[in-house]
Amino acid sequence: MRTFPTVAVLCTALSSVTRADGIAVFLDESGGMGSVVLIDPQGKLPPEFPSGLGGIRLLDLEVNGRTWLERFEPGRAWRSVDIPQAARIMLPAGQGSLYHFSRPEGGGQWTYGYFVLDEAGKARVVVDATGTGAAADQDPFLGRVAIASDGKRALVATTLDAGGNLLEVDLETATVLDRTSQVPAQSFFGQSLQLGFDWGLAVSASGIWRYEFASQLDAALLDYAGASAPTGFTGEVVLSRNAQFAAAVTGSDPSARDFWLFSKQGQALRANSQPMAISNAGWLPDTDHGPYLAVSDDGVAGAWRVEGAKREAFLAHLQFAPGASVHVTADPYFIDTLDEIGQFSFRPGLRVLQAFVGSISLPEGTIENADLYQMDLESGGALSLTNVTLTSGSNQIPFPAAAMTPDRVHWLPSEQAFVFFAEQSGGTGALAVARPGQAGLQILLNDVKELYELQPAGNEWVVFLRRSSGDKPFQAYELPQGLQASPLLVQSSLDTEAFTRFSSRDDGAVAFSQSFLTHEFLWVWNAPANQLTLLTTRELNFGSPLGVGPSGEFTFSVGSAGNPAVFARWPFPSSVKRLPLAPAPGFVLPSR
Repeated sequence: MRTFPTVAVLCTALSSVTRADGIAVFLDESGGMGSVVLIDPQGKLPPEFPSGLGGIRLLDLEVNGRTWLERFEPGRAWRSVDIPQAARIMLPAGQGSLYHFSRPEGGGQWTYGYFVLDEAGKARVVVDATGTGAAADQDPFLGRVAIASDGKRALVATTLDAGGNLLEVDLETATVLDRTSQVPAQSFFGQSLQLGFDWGLAVSASGIWRYEFASQLDAALLDYAGASAPTGFTGEVVLSRNAQFAAAVTGSDPSARDFWLFSKQGQALRANSQPMAISNAGWLPDTDHGPYLAVSDDGVAGAWRVEGAKREAFLAHLQFAPGASVHVTADPYFIDTLDEIGQFSFRPGLRVLQAFVGSISLPEGTIENADLYQMDLESGGALSLTNVTLTSGSNQIPFPAAAMTPDRVHWLPSEQAFVFFAEQSGGTGALAVARPGQAGLQILLNDVKELYELQPAGNEWVVFLRRSSGDKPFQAYELPQGLQASPLLVQSSLDTEAFTRFSSRDDGAVAFSQSFLTHEFLWVWNAPANQLTLLTTRELNFGSPLGVGPSGEFTFSVGSAGNPAVFARWPFPSSVKRLPLAPAPGFVLPSR
């Protein structure tokens, strides 16, 4: 039997729960090393240093399955790079943020772990372990994590040198359950970790492992209908929108892979009729126009991209023709110069595939001259194709090249619409909307050069973009609920005054900074009141990040990087208040 005592022992010692409603600050002590301190915003209690979070270094981390397309799906975690030289995972359902850290222990040894700063301002180490290698200074955890849709559970894995364990972590209680306690050490793929609706899964060199939340048993290997276990795996697993079904790609030969559909129980079913050069999943940060694999909410339909001289899309419907896939971008349907596909998704609750089909843009490897299409295998398996955006002007096969290049495509579930930058020729484009089942492209704003941020504002949205003519100003607009009314201009800046840091509250308040050559301004847009407020006319420099504290206040620091900073909170619409902490190098740590 193989055990993982380091996690159990250290988490018991370090998982003390700290005060609620504290605002977290990272005090930079030397060379990126520092300590987490919780500050009572009222100044009635002394600063508190959470156990195990003193003398640490904040590290980078990534969450699996991240795409621009699915960023705003309910239950999706998101990686934010607003932490200097590190990152954090913004947990879904307002559960706080997950951080990765390391801590020297003397004698050259290091401890590595994860801590949560939750929505109530409590900081706690949830899992940690001693470093590996001859000097015990290497990270024992793989660089990627999975987060449950309720934000209360994480899945992490250790390297083979650290035991090759699959660890389910309760982010509220810091309880760690080894899902491989009776399993020989595994070499897990970091990109394979996933947490479904009520189940977890991961891929190692031995196969695909899964387990159910309701059971305390170890993960077990997946069985394959009508086939022996595959001998090679890409290591990536994609989930359906409702997270009840999954798809994975197997095969040691990149040119001869298989596509499998499965759920928490039963055997996996092969969807492709013959081995193919199936693409990887298409996640950030590797590509920005994924995903390239998808599975429907009932687990019956699957779709995948195939590599080659041209990239092609295949769709399978197991109810009509198990194991018989359809080449939905074949030459009879699309002209042969259309050689790139991206942004795969199934319509919610349906077996209708949505994807952009266009041409590959080199050297970036992105997609251009693309329209959005719906692809459906109707009753009996007959293929139905619909051009949704129609910028090519044609809804007849073979479909021609389109007149736009889609970028930063976001699916907004509350609007049941895609919002994206539709780049056109001549260095200009439009902020556009496409709706499934509605033909044509709705233009919200013309004369757009780039879309670089979208923030929720209660029932509305605030978009940050740059215009393409004149002085090419940076501008912020509110997009009203329903995306039917004209966007409302929030703020405009010159071409040298970009908007940079962003943070939003559930009540529709969105904070953002306006960067000048020598200083910054901090603004809040109150969407329900259609009101813009400037913090101060003083020319200041604000440190990264700009966050939201446990009581809904915006939190930030004032001061140049590396110099002593003043830490503050802005309980908007009330006035800004300085935190009762002496100026020191460092920055705030957002809980949201």
